Amino acid sequence: GADGGAVTQLYTAGRDGTVRAWNTSSLAKRGASADTCDERWEGHSSWVNDVCGLRTGSGNFLLSASSDSSVKVWSIDSPIDADDPNAHRCVASLTRHGDYVMKLASSDQSGTKFASAGLGETDNLFLWDAERATAVTDFSRDPTYLPEESTLVTDMDGQKESAYALAMDVGGNVLVSGCTGNVIRVWDARTGSRTAKLKGHNGNVRCATLSSDGRLCLTGSSDHTLRLWDLGQQRCVQTISGLHGCSVWSAAMDASWHVCYSGGADGRVYATDLAHKRTVLLFEEDKGVLSLTPDDGGNEGSGLWASTMGSSINRWSADVDWRDEEHVYTPGAASRGAHGHRTSGSYKDSPMSVSPKLTPGRASARMSNAWGKVQGSAHVDPIHKQPSATIKSTPPIVEHKQTSDRLHVLAKDTDGAISLWDVVKCERVKRWDAGGDDLFAEVLKDVNPRVSVPSWFTVDTRTGSIAVSLMPSGAFQAEA
Repeated sequence: GADGGAVTQLYTAGRDGTVRAWNTSSLAKRGASADTCDERWEGHSSWVNDVCGLRTGSGNFLLSASSDSSVKVWSIDSPIDADDPNAHRCVASLTRHGDYVMKLASSDQSGTKFASAGLGETDNLFLWDAERATAVTDFSRDPTYLPEESTLVTDMDGQKESAYALAMDVGGNVLVSGCTGNVIRVWDARTGSRTAKLKGHNGNVRCATLSSDGRLCLTGSSDHTLRLWDLGQQRCVQTISGLHGCSVWSAAMDASWHVCYSGGADGRVYATDLAHKRTVLLFEEDKGVLSLTPDDGGNEGSGLWASTMGSSINRWSADVDWRDEEHVYTPGAASRGAHGHRTSGSYKDSPMSVSPKLTPGRASARMSNAWGKVQGSAHVDPIHKQPSATIKSTPPIVEHKQTSDRLHVLAKDTDGAISLWDVVKCERVKRWDAGGDDLFAEVLKDVNPRVSVPSWFTVDTRTGSIAVSLMPSGAFQAEA
C-alpha cells in the first residue's frame, strides 16, 4: 500500500505459504529492524510466489499466487474474529491453473479485472472478473471455491509458454506478459484479446513493468538485457546490455519514468538514467533479487524494498548523485578506470539527451538504440553499503535427515546453521553454527546412533519448516 508514493503497508510472502503485512512507519520506530509482522494470512499449502493488492466496490482485498496452483483472494477489511485482527478471511480460492502460479497483476484504479500467470503450455494465463471473485457477503462461511464460468474468468488464448512476467497499467486497459518463448505479448485487459506480440529478447522474459498510461513497457530477461518498448509503435526503443552479467530477475521505474532500477540473479541492483545512458551500482544483496518496490519514503528519502532468495527483506536508499564520476559510468564505455567507472567524458556527450518518455519515437529507426554492448561493470563498487531498514525472518530449512533411531531430525537452513530436533517433544535439542560444506555430514555421523528402527513418520521441509506426518500403516512399528 502507498500514500502519495510512500509505502505505508508492505506485504510479503515466501516458501512457508504465509502472507504477512508490515507497517513501515512502525518498522522505522523499532530501530529500522523488525521480526514480528502486524498481520498475517495463512492458507496456501506451498510457496507463495507473488502478492498483489486489489480495490473493488466491495472493499480492499489481497491476492496471493502459489505453487499449489491456486490464487487466493483475502479480505483485508473483514477479519473472521473481531478479537483477532490477524484472522482475515479467504474470500475465494481460484483453481484454474494447472501448475505453479508465478505472477499477479491488477490495476490501481478500475478494480474490475486482475490477471494471473504461471507455468505450463496451457492454462497458464487468466483474466479474472474482480467483482465476481470478491462477491462474498457471509464471512462465517467456508472459503468459496468459485465455478469455472466464463463470466468469472477468461482464458487468454495465445499464451503457449510458461509466463514469469506480468504487468497491468493503472487504468486496467493494458496487460503485458513475458514468457519462456522470449516474447512479450500485449493484451487488452478489458476483453482478454491479444493486441501485439513483441520480439527482441534472446532469453526468457523474467520481469516487466508498465507506465501508468500503458504506453511504455520495461522488460528484463535471462539474456542479461533490459529493453524499453513503445507499445503504441510496437517496437523496442532502447536496449541496455553490458550492465548485468546474469539473468535480470526484477525491474522497476521511478515515478517520472526517467530512472530504471534492475536486479539480477547475482544480487546486484543498478539505477540507470535511460535518457543520458548512465548507470550506477546502487547496492548489492547476498542473494538473487526477486522483486523491487520503489518507495519515495517521505522524510526518509527515496528508497527501494528488495526481496531476494534469502530470508530477509531490506529497504535501501535510492538516492543517487549523478555528478559523482567515481560511481556513475556508462556500461561498456571504452574509457574506464580500474573499478569500472568512467574516467573521462560527460553524460552530456550522449547522443540521446532527453527522456524517451517525453519524446516517443524521436530516435531514428536506422540509429542503433542498443548501448553498453561491452560488459565492464564487474568491479564497480556500490554507493550504498548497508540497508536503511530490514524485515528479518527465520532462515528456511533446505536439507534434513532422520536419525536411525527415528527420534530426531537433523536440519540445515539457508545460513548453513544446523539444528537437531526432537520429533516427540517438538523442540530443538542442539544447534551448530554455520561451518563448511561437510559440516552437515559430520554432525549427522556424530548424532546418528547405530540402531535400526522402522520409520513411523515422514518429514517435509518444502515450506522451509519441519512438517512431521504420521504414517497410518506404520505409526506403531517403532514401539518397543
